[in-house]
Amino acid sequence: MKFYFLVKNILRGQFEVVDTTGCGDSYCGGFIAGLSRGLAVPEACLLATAVAGLVAGGLGSDAGVIDWEHTRRFMQQTPYSA
Repeated sequence: MKFYFLVKNILRGQFEVVDTTGCGDSYCGGFIAGLSRGLAVPEACLLATAVAGLVAGGLGSDAGVIDWEHTRRFMQQTPYSA
């Protein structure tokens, strides 16, 4: 079974960066979490960007990530651009 996705443009967020440790891993985790919750690929990418942004905003690899609701609020309050 093969899956192909075409994502033309992944939005980037504007975050304050303190420490980027774990941002790549958290992006992957956010993407997988989004897919497992039924999000389409572009929306899962946006969630992944928000999770990585939360991690970048604190010290350590899980800084800033509290729960699903907190992450969704962060997504709504964060400016994104192409």
